[in-house]
Amino acid sequence: MRTVVGLGLVVGIWVTACAPLDSEPHESRADAIIGGTPTGPADPNVFALMRGSPFCSSTLIHPRVLMTAAHCVENSFLYVSRDPLGYYDQSPTVASTWAHPGYAASGNAEFDFAFVLLSAPVTSVTPKPIMRSALPPLANGRAVGYGQRSVGANPPYGDRYTINLPITSVLPGQIRYGSPGAAICFGDSGGPLFADIDGVETLVAVHSYTNDPTCGGGAGARVDANTPAIEDWFAANVCPRDGQCDPACLAIDFDCTCATDGQCTAACTRPEFDPDCPAHCGSDGVCAAQSCPIADVDCRSPGAPCDRADQCLGQRCISDPQHAATYCSMACNSDASCAALDRSECFQGTCRLRQETIFTEGQACQPGDRCITGTQCHSLEPMRAFCAKPCTKQSECAADKQCRFGLSSWQACQEKLPPAPVTLESATPIELPGAPSGCSTSGSLLIGGLAALLARRRPRR
Repeated sequence: MRTVVGLGLVVGIWVTACAPLDSEPHESRADAIIGGTPTGPADPNVFALMRGSPFCSSTLIHPRVLMTAAHCVENSFLYVSRDPLGYYDQSPTVASTWAHPGYAASGNAEFDFAFVLLSAPVTSVTPKPIMRSALPPLANGRAVGYGQRSVGANPPYGDRYTINLPITSVLPGQIRYGSPGAAICFGDSGGPLFADIDGVETLVAVHSYTNDPTCGGGAGARVDANTPAIEDWFAANVCPRDGQCDPACLAIDFDCTCATDGQCTAACTRPEFDPDCPAHCGSDGVCAAQSCPIADVDCRSPGAPCDRADQCLGQRCISDPQHAATYCSMACNSDASCAALDRSECFQGTCRLRQETIFTEGQACQPGDRCITGTQCHSLEPMRAFCAKPCTKQSECAADKQCRFGLSSWQACQEKLPPAPVTLESATPIELPGAPSGCSTSGSLLIGGLAALLARRRPRR
């Protein structure tokens, strides 16, 4: 822990585990009594980590696993103990340790948790349950640890103490708790903060740091925020697939749920591990041909793109004359059995996308009909449409076609319009002043006038 101060002790010397996370002020005091009480025989599942002397605390959460703080396993140690001052209890020994990689990268409190894998199981103590689901609202918790009980020269430490603490805030990755006179201190690092969850005392946080050198309050890494990392580590290190069922596993032990028992059920979330399940029920890139208790994630629905039949739920991957791209299908005996494939029909025992009527160029059509490639249904006038080639200029049309609009918003190559007939209008007769009307009279006057003009012309010499 840190000042923000790390709570680990090495042979009685304070150790600053991390850089400060905040500068939250706390009251200073001379006596620095932390305010806890001895647990006595209670809390036998809280262990001290030993390097000759106790330097950190931890909690048994599995017969072979202790949960502690990441900064407590940065240096090697030999064994753990529930009686660190007796100097005789030096078992079990430590097989290996693991710290959350996020702590090594950032030093942040939310990743300050680790595991100690023991060389042998602890059979005389019941492990503590941990908080794996979302943390409910909490007002207080109970801290346990082997840390020092005062601040000053040669402070007492090494006995298992406990104290009820108020929870001051809950952050996404950590819980803050304690106050001056009632708090965790150096050597309590890695110890538990317990809380009552539905009537069961549960490990909800791992002590990480104290706010200042006088231990006026502190914080711990939230256990529930690290559930995925906890389960992954357990699955790989504590209860791997080794043929032995471990009921205490904090992850799914597939040797328990996927045992050879003649049943394939949804309890086995990895059906590829269960010899009783059909082939390919698990995630292996192949859709199982038989029914699986859990939907096979490799199966593609009817109509989905495919490359192979074994990718499809219906075990068929087809194309058709109007759809060159292959798609998943299924066997059928009528159109009704193709309901899972929208707009489909049963054709020769296989569901295929329904084939649309294709209209040729010049053929009458309705808006939305499928015209032959290169043409579209063009509305020439009300109630009259036909498949035509779109155009923007006359040169794009054949010699016997004309690029023009109809009722559509685009031009199309259409039959040329016949030339408009030419009509001659009747000439209006010219009437001379004073002449009587009528065709015969007008003609006589015209002839008489021409004769008079000719008579007045002089002959040329």
